[in-house]
Amino acid sequence: MERFGSVTSINDSVRSVGFASIQLRPANAWRSSESLKKIVEWSDASQQFFVVRHPSLPNFPMNRSGFLQAVLVPICRDVPFVSLVKKGQEEEKERHRVRRGSVETVSRVFYLVFFICVMQTVAVFGCSSGDSHHCVAKPMRASSRYGVPMGSLNGNGMPVNRDWTTTRELDQFLKENGAYETEEGIQRRVDILSRISAVVKEWVKDLAKQRRLPDLLINSSGGTVIPFGSFKLGIHTPGADIDALCVAPRHVERSDFFTSFVEFLRATSGVSDIRPIEDAYVPVLKLKLDGIELDLVFAKLPIAQVRDNLNLDDAFHVAPSDPKCLRSWNGCRVTDEILRVVPYQDHFRVTLRAVRLWAKRRGLYSNVHGYLGGVSWAMLVARVCQMYPNASPALLVHRFFFTYSNWDWPKAVTIRPTYDGHHGFPNWDGRLNSADRFHLMPIITPVHPQQNSTFNVNHSTRGIILDEFHRGLEHADKVLRGTGSWDALFEKLNFFNIYHHFVVVSALSTPDSSEHLAWVGLVESKLRHLSSYLERIVALDLIHPYPFQFSCGIVDGSLCTRWFFGLMYERQPNNYEMESILYNFSELVDVHTRINGVPSAGRSTKLTFVHRKTITSLIPTKFHPEHLLTDGSAGMNFPDRVTPVLNIGKGSGDVFPEPGVKKPRVAVPKGQSAGAGSAQAEKFVFNIPAMPKRTL
Repeated sequence: MERFGSVTSINDSVRSVGFASIQLRPANAWRSSESLKKIVEWSDASQQFFVVRHPSLPNFPMNRSGFLQAVLVPICRDVPFVSLVKKGQEEEKERHRVRRGSVETVSRVFYLVFFICVMQTVAVFGCSSGDSHHCVAKPMRASSRYGVPMGSLNGNGMPVNRDWTTTRELDQFLKENGAYETEEGIQRRVDILSRISAVVKEWVKDLAKQRRLPDLLINSSGGTVIPFGSFKLGIHTPGADIDALCVAPRHVERSDFFTSFVEFLRATSGVSDIRPIEDAYVPVLKLKLDGIELDLVFAKLPIAQVRDNLNLDDAFHVAPSDPKCLRSWNGCRVTDEILRVVPYQDHFRVTLRAVRLWAKRRGLYSNVHGYLGGVSWAMLVARVCQMYPNASPALLVHRFFFTYSNWDWPKAVTIRPTYDGHHGFPNWDGRLNSADRFHLMPIITPVHPQQNSTFNVNHSTRGIILDEFHRGLEHADKVLRGTGSWDALFEKLNFFNIYHHFVVVSALSTPDSSEHLAWVGLVESKLRHLSSYLERIVALDLIHPYPFQFSCGIVDGSLCTRWFFGLMYERQPNNYEMESILYNFSELVDVHTRINGVPSAGRSTKLTFVHRKTITSLIPTKFHPEHLLTDGSAGMNFPDRVTPVLNIGKGSGDVFPEPGVKKPRVAVPKGQSAGAGSAQAEKFVFNIPAMPKRTL
């Protein structure tokens, strides 16, 4: 055993054996340096330094865990004590842990690269069909159980033969119901995009001449049109519109797009039904070119020349942009990102075609009315494809309904982690942004700035969507078990036989078709507010917006387009509440009409509360076979009945009878006595029957 007799020798010895430091603390005061020689001892057997404390101090350490602290020798009260802290062994353990972690990281990267190579090889050589457009590639054998749906897969994580049989039946059903575009239709759409791109180039060049730019910039300024949406995803159907982004150089302003470009289009042959909607969240220009509808959004770049092979993912293009341009760009960027993150694009396309057809037939495909739009449905399907990468399209349809009927809403659905683009635009975050906390069904876009694509969803539409998810799961279960068919899943919504009472919104304007289209677009963009207003009435249990518009032709000398809202309630709502809500909606439309500078002459909005028996008189006959489905009777041949119209602000009388009145109450309009006009007052009798339960 070796002894150390001074502070200097102790420090030198500690450094020589690889320990960190030595601390000397006196109990009362230093007396002599010779008193240190009996305090610290070195043990050859344990090869450890021990902490030496004064025994009179509180919290005396007696354990040997951690740094193996203990008292080795008795300590006198009149001498200082020494603390020796050993770090050499701990540093050696840390270096060993780092080396072991590095080896594990390299191994994981190697296996990941090998796994990706196997996936790409199977994706390239796994498709045996000659038609690549309708090809459904068989999945690979996954080395991981992540995302493999149990029950319909064999032990190797591969779909069983029954799944491929059901998938072929689903694909055949989609073809028979017009979910696929023909080759001639695809080529026609490509030609339409080429034509509109040429028109944009000519318009950009014309603006450059008007602004006296150099000839070199005039000839090379460029401009392009980039498609996105269903056409870019490869799932467009016959008659569907084309979503496209118009990209222009820096000398073109957004106001030019909605003024001079509109005039430029009017002089172009084959262009009709031009409707600029400049005040929308994403400003859009709607038009028809040779019978095909186009929705054009605009974005300009801070560069002098725009080439056709433009890369919108370049951070240089995004950084100096304004919010409206960035939202317009995100349509293309979201589409590209969805195609990047799905495991099998062929499986994704077949599944998305099925989900879109189901959503349209069940009345759930409309972002304007508070349901989900095309990009939202695409992201929902992409998330399911990520969760079940080895599933067949038929099984993915079942897992789609299973996943979202059991989803913990309002938990957000994301297909990639949130990231900060460092461009000053905030991402959606329900934890930090107070406004985002009230979103009911958040589905977050995968590119910066990541936003909620379903902010229009309200409580009523969310309830309807969830009911349809449960119904879809029930029918999809039967299909996979072999006891059901795809026809039952895709059955059209029997809307007009579910509800007994409706609110009808009529947009009336002069017989000029172009003015009527602009007026219809303005009124339709505000219908989601009407749903929110109606939800404030406590007596109403459900408000169901029907996402179809009915062109009723000439009504009382004006062009008329109508929308319908189904109502369900347990007790009769208050008439005053109903009129005030409808009045607020009428005022909202008038305010936006004045803000947008739309002339109000010859344009009006009419809101009516009607019973189901009078629906046939409000809808053109050509729509009856399509939308007015029967409930097993001889059709909807109900007797004619005069229904009160809510003339907002003019005192229309009672629409709902008072609760508790046994006899039908005759509601007399203001300014008329009950006795003198009894025959006319009979028109306003409205007996509301008991409401049945909602059945789909």
